[in-house]
Amino acid sequence: MDSKSRNVLSAAVVTAALLGTLMYTAYRSRNSAKEAPKKDSGAPSTKVRSTKNGNSQQRQQQQQQAKPIMTLPPESTIPPDERAKALELLAALKQQANTAFQECRYEDAIKRYEDCLEVTAVLGARDAEALQIDLVVRANVIMTFIRLRDYNSARHVATMLLEDAAAFMKDDLRVKVLYRRGLASKFLADRGAALADFKAALHLSQGQLAVAITKEIELLEKER
Repeated sequence: MDSKSRNVLSAAVVTAALLGTLMYTAYRSRNSAKEAPKKDSGAPSTKVRSTKNGNSQQRQQQQQQAKPIMTLPPESTIPPDERAKALELLAALKQQANTAFQECRYEDAIKRYEDCLEVTAVLGARDAEALQIDLVVRANVIMTFIRLRDYNSARHVATMLLEDAAAFMKDDLRVKVLYRRGLASKFLADRGAALADFKAALHLSQGQLAVAITKEIELLEKER
């Protein structure tokens, strides 16, 4: 085993330990909350779906069932004094996932992004910082599935994200999700859906991404 592999393995072990500790803290906090009188928060929970790691057949079954895999609770399930540790772990997991993506280790990236979603679920939907990271992570999952050529999963995650989190998504992230869903539709030979997403993304985009979107639209329109 070379030094790089050892470092990756070591980071994975440390991450697993930290994640386990966080999950246990959340479990104890939830049990304590159950014993206390419940208060009506007056706000609905935000449902955001993720795609579980597995083979293509499992993903397709999940898409067909279209059931929510993860629901962000409105309240955090960890004590306030643990929030900083959770956010620190979240940042580390996200960096590991991004590094795996950049190194073309896409299955590893999916696993680390899923770990990120476990942490954001614990932090709760009312944690604005965690919620925005959750949305970015899911957008990254879409691109990772595209690199894996799992276009159905990519489009599924994008659709769920646009449907479930539209009110919380900033325009720049919405552009990326629309663009990536458009790419997935293009690779699935769904020209009409791809054009619709590219045009919607172009309406909100600017800069280099706008140039890329325009090129995609021009290429699809030439196919008429």
